[in-house]
Amino acid sequence: MRHNNTTVNATQINNLIALVQNAKDERARAVAIGLIWEKYGDKIVGIAAKQSYNMDSDFGYHGYSVADRRAAVMGETFEVFLKTAQEFDATLGVPFMAHAAQKAKWQLQTDKRENAKRDDREVSIDRARECRSYKKKT
Repeated sequence: MRHNNTTVNATQINNLIALVQNAKDERARAVAIGLIWEKYGDKIVGIAAKQSYNMDSDFGYHGYSVADRRAAVMGETFEVFLKTAQEFDATLGVPFMAHAAQKAKWQLQTDKRENAKRDDREVSIDRARECRSYKKKT
């Protein structure tokens, strides 16, 4: 992100995060979130989309193009990003980008795990066995 042709550094990001966490004005909070998302949003969505390729356990994204997959994970990634910004503790020494990307991965894994639990299990039917058992009966 560039503002007046200067790059934003970690101190400025931490100041924006403090504004997100402490602003009394909702508009100021929204502007701060927008600026942070402008800086990191595309990278975090890319990481989440890549993670969805690595753990396609419930086949929910099969047949999606790269753009469709990014669009599918973007909404939830933003929710995780927003919650991460509201709860982030800069005193732990972890860069915000790394922390937010990891949280997005964990949320995607949790969603996939929960989705896999809800999916009905397929029951394998052995047609050859059924045919053999039918022949024995006659």
